[in-house]
Parts: sequence; C-alpha cells; structure tokens
Amino acid sequence: MREVLHRWQKLGREGLWELPGRGGKPKWKEEDIEFLTECLKNEPRTYNSVQLAQKLEKERSLKLSPDRLRRILKKKGLFGNERGRATKENKKVQYAKSNSSDLDMLEWAAAAGEIDLKYLDESGF
Repeated sequence: MREVLHRWQKLGREGLWELPGRGGKPKWKEEDIEFLTECLKNEPRTYNSVQLAQKLEKERSLKLSPDRLRRILKKKGLFGNERGRATKENKKVQYAKSNSSDLDMLEWAAAAGEIDLKYLDESGF
C-alpha cells in the first residue's frame, strides 16, 4: 500500500496503473491454436475441450487444462457456439425459443445461407 501511495504522490494518476508485462506469460503459441483450428476444420469428428487438451499434449507436447483451452478457443471464436454442425442446430433451437414466428425463423436461416427462401405471392409467404 505504501508503494502505491508513493507512486501516486510522485506520478499522479499514472502512478496507479499497473506496468505492462505483469502476470504469467502464456504457455501456448499462435501456431498451437492454428494446429487446433486445422484439426477442427479438417477432421470429420467433433471434439470437446478435454479431448482437445489431450490432443495438444500428445501431438504438440503442450499441457493446458481443458478449462484454460476452452477459454482461449472461445476468445478466438473457435469453440462453443461459433463452431461445428451441432452448434448450428443449437442456434436454430435458441432462435426458435426466442422468436415464435416461423417466417422470422425461415428468414434467419436464409440470411445464414442454410436455405433458399422464395416468396411465392405478394403477401410474403
């Protein structure tokens, strides 16, 4: 506490900010995430975070907890609702629950490129 007060007296508000480089450094590299991205895209099977952590340890000799790996991949947009065939179904279900209109759901699916929506009459149906 004394150190913080002295920094504040000497530097003002700027003395209260943490210096860059604090905290633990990441164990993983961007190449590791690219490796997992390729696995997720090219392999026909789906993975959970435990399986991905095991694959990373086996093939890249990098030990990350499944929890940490899940957070990294979610931050990169590669794991969770943004990935895979099964999650497209989850998005449809979530959308259907939030909006009961069938037309809205069809328009959403057409906008996502999952179906071709054709209007046959002037009323929009």
